[in-house]
Amino acid sequence: MKQPISRWARGIAFLVAVSLVASCGLPRVGPNKREIFAGSVQREGDAFIVSVNDRVTRATAVVPSLGFSDTFKNASLLGSDTIRPGDTLGLTIWENVDDGLLAAETANATILEEVQVDGAGFGDMRESW
Repeated sequence: MKQPISRWARGIAFLVAVSLVASCGLPRVGPNKREIFAGSVQREGDAFIVSVNDRVTRATAVVPSLGFSDTFKNASLLGSDTIRPGDTLGLTIWENVDDGLLAAETANATILEEVQVDGAGFGDMRESW
């Protein structure tokens, strides 16, 4: 046989549930103004607080220059090097995948120190591997 729950017991259960929910703090985005000022240098903390005014805004409104410098843009052209049979090359082959074709498991580059160009213009890499 079921016994009815008294109104008094329901009230207490409701109060306990409300107090449990109220005791949980909601997550915050960050400190409030009072907490920031409490950690400032003026109150023996380690945070520097700067009041932003027109002067500070002008001083910090620096637009970085993008692109190449005039010296670089006006530099003279360089002649290209010609690779000929018999030349020995040092190559670094970079791969942009985790499991590369030539690179080891933990590396993304392979260094071939001595690759000699044969008479047909191809590199002989057999000794480098």
